[in-house]
Amino acid sequence: METLTKPECLLCSTHEVSPYQEENGHDYVKCVSCGFVYLHPRPSEEELHDIYQEEEGATFHHGAEIAASYEKRLEARLRWRVVQSGLDVPVQKALEVGCGAGYFLELLESSGWQGKGCELAQSYVDFARDRLKLDVTKNIKECTGPYGAIFLFNVLSHYSDPERDLRDLRDRLVEGGVLVMETGNVAEVSPDKVGHLGAPDHVYHFSEDNIRS
Repeated sequence: METLTKPECLLCSTHEVSPYQEENGHDYVKCVSCGFVYLHPRPSEEELHDIYQEEEGATFHHGAEIAASYEKRLEARLRWRVVQSGLDVPVQKALEVGCGAGYFLELLESSGWQGKGCELAQSYVDFARDRLKLDVTKNIKECTGPYGAIFLFNVLSHYSDPERDLRDLRDRLVEGGVLVMETGNVAEVSPDKVGHLGAPDHVYHFSEDNIRS
């Protein structure tokens, strides 16, 4: 974790916060200026990577996603129906960051796209490669593009430095390409109406205004 100093908002640099929610011994705070919700103190990038590896070995989540292929394919079809009308792009080549077991990528390829996936969990990478025959890697540096579309479904809250990583993804797009993001809107919701936020690996929680900023 970062040294416990005065909180500083990643978006507007304001130091003043209000308590938002405590979870698993971790504290979320809310910026009084822009409303951004974030974990304080924040895990380092190295700590986040270690957390992902620990979760893969210690929880049933990864095995359950692979086993529940029917449900996950329904989820992939819903996402595709939502986003496809906005995909008028120069090239049907896509990258999905945090692709999980690969069901959305599988649907993209069946729709005529060339897909590439990036995923940190080795069990997902193995499943996507071996069972679904998809091009998936753990190393984002192998995803050079350029891509007509980049997808991030429930990934943004995990980034240690979202602005830096979004700029990096923008540089992988062709001219006229699109970046599609899905994330929670916790920062628009009062704490009493919010359930589990996913501490400590879900670091940042946004509102629509935060995302646009």
